[in-house]
Amino acid sequence: MKPHLLIVDDDPELQDLFLMILGRNFDIRQAACGEQAVAFALDSLPDLILLDVMLPDIDGLEVCRQLNANNRTSSVPIVLITAKANILSLVAEQKLVVADVVRKPFVPRELLQRINKILERTGTGYEPTKLQPIPAPA
Repeated sequence: MKPHLLIVDDDPELQDLFLMILGRNFDIRQAACGEQAVAFALDSLPDLILLDVMLPDIDGLEVCRQLNANNRTSSVPIVLITAKANILSLVAEQKLVVADVVRKPFVPRELLQRINKILERTGTGYEPTKLQPIPAPA
């Protein structure tokens, strides 16, 4: 069984890119706003969440805060995706728990490697040796 990822980003092009990079190796559910992300996370309890910081309703830091505070989702690893330079200080100030921070623009293979390492650490039974290669650009 493939690990379940929740990808939260309001940019349709980035959503498509995430699907292209990760869709072969993971079951993907997508959310385009923070409120939808919280609802989906509580409903499906993903193995990992890729979370954009800049969202149209509540920002990714607030989503992270809500998921960290909920007993059901507090152990789900969150990877923040952002172009903000000061994100690490904001995460520390707000005492948020995140597994990693990936800066935009990101390298697809590096993103996949980081996700693999996190899932290996969490003990989800995930076997990165069974990965399908990332498709070559068209």
